[in-house]
Amino acid sequence: MAQVAITINGKEYSLSCDDGQEERIRAAGALLNAGVGELANQMDRVNDLNLVVMASVLLADDLIREQAARKQEEAPDLEELAMALEYLADKVESVASRFAPE
Repeated sequence: MAQVAITINGKEYSLSCDDGQEERIRAAGALLNAGVGELANQMDRVNDLNLVVMASVLLADDLIREQAARKQEEAPDLEELAMALEYLADKVESVASRFAPE
């Protein structure tokens, strides 16, 4: 197990992580710290726990929106799908007509 130090709102935290994951954990900590910093600048006298919870919820919301957008991009275009099916149906009919008794 590796140890990683991250700083959130001026306080250092030591976290354990799997070997090789240190940079990813540092990057995640930096992202959370940036979110907390933005919120701290916008709000007066909010405790650290509330700042971290709020920043975490906002980051999770961003992730959910990104996943939803990715799913929409992966959905097939129904018009293209219909055209492909029509093309295949024409090909099947063409091949079938060659074998049909006269």
